[in-house]
Amino acid sequence: MQPTSTRAGQHLLTVSQALTFAFAILGSTDPVAACNVPVFRYALEHWHPDNYRAVVFYQESLSESQQQLLADMQQQAAAYRMNLSLRLVDVAAIEQPTDKELLAATGATEFPLMVLQFPEALGIERPIWHGNLEEEPLRILVHSDVRRELLERLTDGQTAVWVLLESGDAAQDEAALTTLTDELLATQATLELPELTDSPEDALLDGPNLRIEFSILRLRRDDPAEQALISLLLAAEEDLVDLNEPMVFPVFGRGRAMLPLVGPGISASNIKGSAAFLAGACSCQVKELNPGFDLLFDADWQDILGWADSPEVAMANQGLGKNSKPVLVSIPSGSAEAVSDESAESVPTETTTPSSAPEAAEANKKPSQLLPLLIGLLLMGGIAILMMRRA
Repeated sequence: MQPTSTRAGQHLLTVSQALTFAFAILGSTDPVAACNVPVFRYALEHWHPDNYRAVVFYQESLSESQQQLLADMQQQAAAYRMNLSLRLVDVAAIEQPTDKELLAATGATEFPLMVLQFPEALGIERPIWHGNLEEEPLRILVHSDVRRELLERLTDGQTAVWVLLESGDAAQDEAALTTLTDELLATQATLELPELTDSPEDALLDGPNLRIEFSILRLRRDDPAEQALISLLLAAEEDLVDLNEPMVFPVFGRGRAMLPLVGPGISASNIKGSAAFLAGACSCQVKELNPGFDLLFDADWQDILGWADSPEVAMANQGLGKNSKPVLVSIPSGSAEAVSDESAESVPTETTTPSSAPEAAEANKKPSQLLPLLIGLLLMGGIAILMMRRA
């Protein structure tokens, strides 16, 4: 269960208090199952991004160019260079009621049409983006300069990149930036990483230097090149698109975003609490029991990090079955075939035009070792209820 975003208003617990409480309970349970690897690093090494679901609605057939676009996307998905699964539906023969509802929700009448949904693990069925089956819209859907910059910073080992989605109100945006910058500088200078032990669970893969380093990326809400990414961020909760306030999404691991701090919720205590969670020990290794949602990237994270041949990284969500290899579908019409199988003294801030440079985990755990995971699930659910939305 994902907790609600952190906003101003009546909270029974602050983020910091809630996470501290959760960690205290988890830490008091079976120490054998504990992991001292920081959350952000564990996520980078082990959490393969969930697949977004793309449904292509078409009438009778697809043109040769459209077939090739889909074939290329399927090939990238099959090679784990894009966390996307494709499914084709003939509008003249829709069988599933959910497909009818999905198409109706777009209001579209022209085809072919691609409709994007969040990964199944989130349990969110509403469409978050739809567009024509043309090269440019599909390119923007999976690729943008901000996502490329996120990829570079995260694979370089940064703890988290804090994406500031601006409201368009200069005063509000600058106030949010000042608060975020000041608190990240202070937190980065004082926050300490958990001490690693000789336990196999604390072993790190050969990768970026383990450190606490935060940075900020500013994202204009009206940037035409980033509208697909902005749609993903704002769709995380149903009412975000209606809020004219700055929002901060901490992004960590392999492009996993935490739900946002919004408006006055961009406070010192909330920033500190989120940062402490990310840099704290990964007490709960199951991905779905940790806050956040994966963004859509056209990137082979394991290859970029040099871990493509590492068996330790092959764990998609501890065997929860949400990240199986994409199923390749037949593309209708004609000749196209289905594709076969360091510094703690600065927090850099960037605009939305950064440089264009470029899972089989411990099975068969003892029942006692699963206790922290079960408690973590209950705690995350409790925190989601306690952190109520503002009135």
